[in-house]
Amino acid sequence: MGLPKKQKSPEQKQPREIEAKIINLGDPKSFLKRLQEQGGVLITERRLLRDIRFKFEKELEHIVDLSFDSTGIGDIDRFKEMLQMLGIKIVFEDSNAQRMNLKAGPDILIRSVRIREENDQLVFSVKEKRDKTKQIDNRIELQVRILKSNPILQLLKKIGYQQYLNIEKYRTSFQLDDCLVELNEGPLSPAWAEIEAKNEEQVYEIAQKLGYQAKDVKGMSDQDYYKLYHPNLTPQALHYLTFDQKND
Repeated sequence: MGLPKKQKSPEQKQPREIEAKIINLGDPKSFLKRLQEQGGVLITERRLLRDIRFKFEKELEHIVDLSFDSTGIGDIDRFKEMLQMLGIKIVFEDSNAQRMNLKAGPDILIRSVRIREENDQLVFSVKEKRDKTKQIDNRIELQVRILKSNPILQLLKKIGYQQYLNIEKYRTSFQLDDCLVELNEGPLSPAWAEIEAKNEEQVYEIAQKLGYQAKDVKGMSDQDYYKLYHPNLTPQALHYLTFDQKND
């Protein structure tokens, strides 16, 4: 009988987001032509994404008991991992996985939290905070689809997270060599692309295949990208960027 396998910590076995932006994209039509010439296959048509992001505002001073309606969550096991990643403990759940009793306290963890609306569906995401010293984002990312009626907004507020950002962009998604390549169009600044791959080396390989150099590849938020072209925009302006606002 062999030795028992060493159990990995939850974070070691969780999926990672490994991606970066192409920040000097050039003409989007020329980019799409090169992408298709290199074998890029359209997987999702151009669609509007609306992102609500949250920041950790206030630590809980004491342990708080919470009751949470967990109906409308697409993958309850993944959602439990996300609660763990936020530092929330599950005390009890009913047999139908429709109600959870939770505990949260001063050990709540600071994460990157987002709710995205896409094609009338919501995707709830929890990620490690971005390491801005790195050229390519490489961080744990967990996400699950939820119904709009789910009270996740109230739960986030109760544990100290507050909404601070509401932005929109159009996105068209392609597959190239088992990687995800996405063209993004925002209310401000030139279009940009994002490459999501299995490892950091593959991100650079795809960028080079599309005619870009390492200096054109950078892991950064949409807000940091906008600041490259609009350095005088206030933080408040960067936190609310929609196409309706642009047309006002």
